[in-house]
Amino acid sequence: MRKQKIGIFDSGVGGLSILKSMHELMPEEEYIYLGDNINAPYGESDDITILKNSNRILDFMLEKKVDVCVIACNTICVVAYDELKKRSNIPIIGIIDKGVESILDTNKSKVGIIATKKTIETNKYKEKLLKENPNMKIVNIEGVGLVETIEKGIVSKEKRRIAVERVLKNHKNIEVAFLGCTHFPFLEKEISEYLENITVIHQGDKVARHVKKVMQIKKDNGEKKDGKIEFFTTGDVYQFENIKNINFNKFKQYKTKKVKI
Repeated sequence: MRKQKIGIFDSGVGGLSILKSMHELMPEEEYIYLGDNINAPYGESDDITILKNSNRILDFMLEKKVDVCVIACNTICVVAYDELKKRSNIPIIGIIDKGVESILDTNKSKVGIIATKKTIETNKYKEKLLKENPNMKIVNIEGVGLVETIEKGIVSKEKRRIAVERVLKNHKNIEVAFLGCTHFPFLEKEISEYLENITVIHQGDKVARHVKKVMQIKKDNGEKKDGKIEFFTTGDVYQFENIKNINFNKFKQYKTKKVKI
């Protein structure tokens, strides 16, 4: 049986958190990951720029002949998902709806959405959640500086703690903190420690299960070897490799290539 080729892209390294969930569920498939690090963070960009860059990335994925393409970036999803889906002849999978499902599954009523400026401005999460539960109390929390903390590869516990505290210091009255940017699971430990007894969630596992369902991948396709993973970045290869290898030890064997889109 032919291995399926899954394309995953993000504004930078954040989508690696989605790749991790997918690879744990479907290790035998092949993956192509592209981080547009040179243009990160997307959360501060205008819609025209996000659309232009996203279309170029999709072209790259189509040239690689992927069977499905996952937009592992909340900001790209709220701005460009509809257009990318419209112009593609393969399944394009967004992650917003799975984020909404993850929040609803907690059955909590006070929710904090930690996201980028652009994601918050569109109000996508709030609109979808209130449609399902009009009584839900939702607080949009802009994760100022958190994407940069990850993209710069900052490993200092103190600096990471300060970055998290700066964002969340006025938001300890929520019941659930949803990580509405795929970069933020990199800081899940620090966020959980700061918020103490508050539930911290993201959509990675739900996205992985959805992709498996869309691709109709059976539980056991008979293949015992892990499929290969190709990593590409538009930015600094050394920086990307450093962040990838520190956070995801099992991906160390796969080297990253520089690409221009």
